[in-house]
Amino acid sequence: SALTRVDVATVAELIAVPAMKINQLPGVGHVVRREIQRRRKEWIARLSQNEPTEVESNVRGIELVAARLKPRANGRNAAAVSLAQAILAPSDHDGDWPTWAELGERCGLSDQELDEGRAQLVKHWSGSALVDDLRLEVIAVLESEGGIATNTEAARRLLSLRGSNAEGLQRIRNALPLVRIAVEVDDTTDQLIAASRSNDDQAVLLALSTLGSSPEDGATSSEPLARIAAVRQLASVVAQAVETEQAPIRPTPSLSLAVDYPGSEATGIADPIRRLRVAAETSANAAVSTRGELYRRGLPPEVTIATVLGSSNGSSAMSDNRLRDNVAARFPLAAEVPRRPQLDSLVASAVPGLAWNGSAYARTTSGSDSLLSSTRVGTANDFDSQEFDAVHEQLA
Repeated sequence: SALTRVDVATVAELIAVPAMKINQLPGVGHVVRREIQRRRKEWIARLSQNEPTEVESNVRGIELVAARLKPRANGRNAAAVSLAQAILAPSDHDGDWPTWAELGERCGLSDQELDEGRAQLVKHWSGSALVDDLRLEVIAVLESEGGIATNTEAARRLLSLRGSNAEGLQRIRNALPLVRIAVEVDDTTDQLIAASRSNDDQAVLLALSTLGSSPEDGATSSEPLARIAAVRQLASVVAQAVETEQAPIRPTPSLSLAVDYPGSEATGIADPIRRLRVAAETSANAAVSTRGELYRRGLPPEVTIATVLGSSNGSSAMSDNRLRDNVAARFPLAAEVPRRPQLDSLVASAVPGLAWNGSAYARTTSGSDSLLSSTRVGTANDFDSQEFDAVHEQLA
């Protein structure tokens, strides 16, 4: 078996083997290593004479998981309890992945209190089977994605596995702290996950320290820091591209950035569409629409409205709510479209001749309910529905 390679034949011998040594077993895949680590931890927990810790697993619902991971106050762990609350319920000012120093400042802790509280908290989480499940789920995401993913991608996978009671963007916000906890515990145990946090608003990148024998088809097996560096380089290219464009960039030239940029394959992401999305998410200012268009985050309503209406040639009259929903669905990170009556002037400016008729925006010059005439109206970078269908289908 795999354990014979480290001369392990008994439970006592397995417990004595360092976790890192198990992770570095040659020719042993992640699935086998995870199973060995799981059994090793179970035996350590059974044989430990310390105070028992929370070992509940298979908890469903992101919010319920977060509630179970809050340590109970016992008079000796006030700093740990405060830090746990700050991580599990971050403020808008904190961002998705605040540093420990930022957390300590928010909680009003001295450097010594921060160090002691952090050690207590990570130790508490390290003894939890629930956290171990989360860690294995994050590792599984990285394995399936060629060894690298953003913290948001990992959070989405946790949501798909465990569900959430929240709605909209709050679902992701509730799941992101659980990814953080999984990575923090991994850093003190097996060290399978390398995390990179930028100084600006870029996404946190996660990478496997080692790739198994079957990485994503076509992906390059490189060191985690090299893959992270390649993604951040591509993110800089994407950020520069959208910074100089007033309108969304069409799918074909957008995808070309992820395919043609030298060194883009060093990201380890074989799928060019996902490569583009990860680069945009990791950038400071870019996003990708549901049609594969690169656009600048916070893109103003006059631009997004013109693009959406320009793509609706020949459709029926459009209500204000439908127009706002269409813009939000296609450009989720653009600026919010205002409601009527402020919306009326934006529509009229985007498509001359369109006006509010009491129930929808329709042409008033022809007396028809048609939203647009046969003459196409749009922006220079408007998306042609016949162009790059393959991208659209994969993104749908």
